[in-house]
Amino acid sequence: AAAQAAAQQAGAATALAVGNATCTAAIPGALAAGGNCLFYPSTLGTTSRYQLEYAGGIDVFGLSLSKSVAGVAVGADLSYRRDMPLMSSPALLMPVGTNPALVASLNALTGSALVVTGAAQPGQGQVSGARGDTWHGVLNALGTTAATPLFDASSWIAELTWNRVAKVTSGEQFFKGRDSYVGADKVSKDFFGLALNFTPTWFQVLPGVDLTMPLNYSVGLSGNSAVQSGGNQHAGNYSFGLGFDVYQKYRFDVKYVDFFGPFVTDANGAITSNAGVTPLLKDRGFLALTFKTTF
Repeated sequence: AAAQAAAQQAGAATALAVGNATCTAAIPGALAAGGNCLFYPSTLGTTSRYQLEYAGGIDVFGLSLSKSVAGVAVGADLSYRRDMPLMSSPALLMPVGTNPALVASLNALTGSALVVTGAAQPGQGQVSGARGDTWHGVLNALGTTAATPLFDASSWIAELTWNRVAKVTSGEQFFKGRDSYVGADKVSKDFFGLALNFTPTWFQVLPGVDLTMPLNYSVGLSGNSAVQSGGNQHAGNYSFGLGFDVYQKYRFDVKYVDFFGPFVTDANGAITSNAGVTPLLKDRGFLALTFKTTF
């Protein structure tokens, strides 16, 4: 429906309301309706579809190390992944032959999305967005502490993650790291993230009952990752709760989980871009109760 205004702005057609011939000149297969040039569903309705894309043909080269250092279990992983799917803008697919000026004008109006002329559907193992090569690194440590005046024992885990986009090999026009993209999730060269867990334990708080209090925090420290779910700056989640281990047979856990992260809105308050999934869940904190047993 925005095609009329966009085409007039670009000079592709001066009066789309004149009739179907004028619409078709700008967008093959389109029809005039109420002063607008409609290309959906008349053009795309019989062939349009949505699909999930799973990239194939990814090569991974890596090495890992695990070692005990001063009583702390330390682990490290480094990998290079070739032909990874990269964070990409969604695309509005226009019919082949659409006036180039109209496509350019629509791109000026759609913000973070892209308008492109028709192309073949991705085949098996292919994706419609950008692909490229990436580096990934993980460094973690796990330790325990002895009794203190505050608790009887505790365990802790710290993990630092890093990833980098080495190069974009295809679909660069869709890549969210391109110069023209300005969303909250614009990809940076490097991403660093941190995850922490601390769990103090109190033994025999009641006869046969041990109490734990797991505390978890995960956040993107710097940059926005080039890969899906790779992490975003200032976005993450946290949780805290209590666990009751009864006679080492029954386990009761109660936990609160919440999320945080930045997003960008337009003048009407609609979200136009978000730094990963967690910003969309920042008002979706929840309380979870679980029970487990062994037999």
